[in-house]
Amino acid sequence: MDRRGDATLAGALTGIIALAVSLLIGLASLPYRETLGLENVAILYVALVALAAVAGGRTGGLTAALVAALSYNFGLRLRR
Repeated sequence: MDRRGDATLAGALTGIIALAVSLLIGLASLPYRETLGLENVAILYVALVALAAVAGGRTGGLTAALVAALSYNFGLRLRR
């Protein structure tokens, strides 16, 4: 595989890991959402996206951003 293919594969794997971590953040914060506050959970998602972008490049960061936004919106905002 060439360098670009390796980078895309690493980004895809980072995105899959970000999906799992994003779901874990959402599930772990559900019981505490009243006391924890949405802004504090949002900071966790931003940190996840930043780490995914560093580890997986553009593909990992974009995938993590989409997954984190959907997870945040569905898991925390819509169930209030």
